[in-house]
Amino acid sequence: MESPSLNDESWLKKFRDGDEEALKSLFVLCGAHLFYFAKTIIGDKDLAGEIVSASFVRTWRNRAGFQTLEIIKNDLCRNTKNACLDHFQTTAGNDKTNIHPLFLENDCYETLLHRIVYADLLKIMLEEIEKLPEPARKIFQMSFFEKLQPEEIAEKMDMLTHHVKSNKKRTLELLRLSIAKKNIVLSMPLFEIICLALSYSFGL
Repeated sequence: MESPSLNDESWLKKFRDGDEEALKSLFVLCGAHLFYFAKTIIGDKDLAGEIVSASFVRTWRNRAGFQTLEIIKNDLCRNTKNACLDHFQTTAGNDKTNIHPLFLENDCYETLLHRIVYADLLKIMLEEIEKLPEPARKIFQMSFFEKLQPEEIAEKMDMLTHHVKSNKKRTLELLRLSIAKKNIVLSMPLFEIICLALSYSFGL
């Protein structure tokens, strides 16, 4: 089944007219992304599936008023996010402030896709950092997460400053190579942005 195009007026007409095949093609296009989004917020795949299904039903009921596919996707995103937050806030012990801000901004579907890719990169980075040798991992964490200078790290680890700098350089290259093996190529600016995001996640 082909995914609908933003410029496909015939698909939009079918969707607004109640064609269930048009609904199925929309689910193929958006379902997996919305499920990932919901599961990230609430942590329960079964409930996430129910929320996404309910979001499609709600959007489907209002189909006659939508003018573009982009508006439809944004409506699905908003419905899914609101349902997740409603559940999250009404569940004992849960606090909205514990949800990563990447998933709490606006209701734009395309922005949601960027958040998903970014979250995946963060996860991969954490996994690769944990695989580093102990000294390299400590130097990386103190440098990027704790924002310590090479001289401060050298003092804490009883090392020469130039050893810290060379170790940090080798560690960065090792991380980038490890990530590249997963067919992900990170430029240094993006790599540093992800490191900053990781430090934010740890509250450092």
